[in-house]
Amino acid sequence: MKKQFIYNLVAATVAILFAWIFYYESLDLPRVAYLFPRRLTYVITILAIALVIEAYYKYRKATLEEQEEGIKVLRASIFTVSIALYVFSINIVGYFITTPLFIFGTMYFLKSTKTRNILLITIAFTLFVYLLFVRFLNLPIPLGSFS
Repeated sequence: MKKQFIYNLVAATVAILFAWIFYYESLDLPRVAYLFPRRLTYVITILAIALVIEAYYKYRKATLEEQEEGIKVLRASIFTVSIALYVFSINIVGYFITTPLFIFGTMYFLKSTKTRNILLITIAFTLFVYLLFVRFLNLPIPLGSFS
């Protein structure tokens, strides 16, 4: 159980690091565009802190009978690399191509739900972002080589 607490602590630290890098990148955006990324940074930070607190309490209440589960290093590494590839390919390929591929690919890889649900979530999220940011707020979205 101690290993699980350490893994959660590392995951929360990485999440906070990525969130604040995201925050730093939002400093160049105009006022209308930076509100959502900054609020998202705060939410991610709060959730990461909550993860650490929850992991700590679980660690304290754990008994000797519980079996430790090790983190799957290869799976976590592939997921981390996919995040990095996603971030670097948005400007090259475009948001509306990379984001659906990233969402579908990572959810399928992590086996989070049925393939039908993954497809519906991917379509719904992409449509939501398009309607909100492009149509409603008229904000520029990186289109990559299609612009």
